[in-house]
Amino acid sequence: MTDHRRPKAVVSWSSGKDCAFALHEVRSRGELEVVGLLTTVTTTFARVSMHGVREELLDRQADAVGLPLLKVGIPFPCPNEVYDRAMSEALARLRSDGVEVVVFGDLFLEDVRKYRESRMEGTGVRPEFPLWGRPTPELARTMIRSGLTASIVCVDPKQLPARFAGREFNQALLDELPPSVDPCGERGEFHTFVTSGPMFSHPVGVRHGSVVERDGFVFADLLPAIPGVTAPQAPRAYRVRRATPDDLVGMARVHVATWKSTYRGMVPDDRLDAMSVENDIAGGFGSWLKKPPEGVAQFVALSGSGEVVGFAMACPTREPDPEFSGELGAIYVLKEHQGSGVGRMLLGEAVRHLLNIGKTNMIVWVLEQNPYRRFYEHLGGTLVRQRTAPSRIAGGPIPEVSYGWRDLRALARL
Repeated sequence: MTDHRRPKAVVSWSSGKDCAFALHEVRSRGELEVVGLLTTVTTTFARVSMHGVREELLDRQADAVGLPLLKVGIPFPCPNEVYDRAMSEALARLRSDGVEVVVFGDLFLEDVRKYRESRMEGTGVRPEFPLWGRPTPELARTMIRSGLTASIVCVDPKQLPARFAGREFNQALLDELPPSVDPCGERGEFHTFVTSGPMFSHPVGVRHGSVVERDGFVFADLLPAIPGVTAPQAPRAYRVRRATPDDLVGMARVHVATWKSTYRGMVPDDRLDAMSVENDIAGGFGSWLKKPPEGVAQFVALSGSGEVVGFAMACPTREPDPEFSGELGAIYVLKEHQGSGVGRMLLGEAVRHLLNIGKTNMIVWVLEQNPYRRFYEHLGGTLVRQRTAPSRIAGGPIPEVSYGWRDLRALARL
């Protein structure tokens, strides 16, 4: 008697279009019983690894495709041996549950395919590549014609201009791609997040958040849609990246303008009036940009026109502290850009940097009379202590207070 049992399979799920269309293909063929999705999640940030998609949106995708989701949690940063161990444990668990196949959305990169095959050899689980070898120009058009919709969430700016981050994956996008870029982004030119398609029972509503340049890539954040808002909002016209010496003048302008707009009435007028970009730079502002001390990182926020509208600095605590090892050394945003999310973007990059250098907590010192102290309070900072500290700008001692976060992991997930 012939055994017609279909092998159980899971789909390696990155949240992007290729894995989603691979799921659609194997479901259409009917040769495999797809029983779940397999995704790597960076637990430090609660985001899909590499794509940077929020875990909440990943969960909504799983609900839309009607499949359980096996999340493989990895830390940040994640050494190769930790990743390999986590994946080996996940494969063993799948095999014990009767899974025989992992479906991948890879298209033509032989080294990637060989890597997957080598990692699964001897596990009792075999890989399958339902989209392998299909010409990618036609495959991309087929995806779009099927009703698949997706947003670009990650761009490699060495291969594709950063302005493509946040764009919708549609025919207009394909028409604009440089000839060197694969229409499916198979060489890592871009990554996507799928919001609807024939593999979904209902759309996953999203709205566009900030655009951040990090670790050599440009990420366009997506957030869950707001109830009652049916159309996606345009990406914010801000981008955050590491500061360079070329940003010195722009950062000094922000520094001077922010002191004058924030501290008038708290600092003697003559001291504020004497502030200028030239005096700031001559006084040593930005001296760390050329050769920052170990552990120091500075970030700038740029407007759509490329103007520096804010900056932040994160470092190990500059003075010995009994409770905290990381410090938010500075954060400034031009008054006309406050309330736009720029401060959160800068703070997020500062927190990521501190976690990357092994600092799991953070303190920030602010002027006691600073009216924007509530920014830190709204983000969970707790009042730690007070002091009177000398200030070159104020021309004498000035009262300060500090806010602290004893566990940066919660702040990292904002």
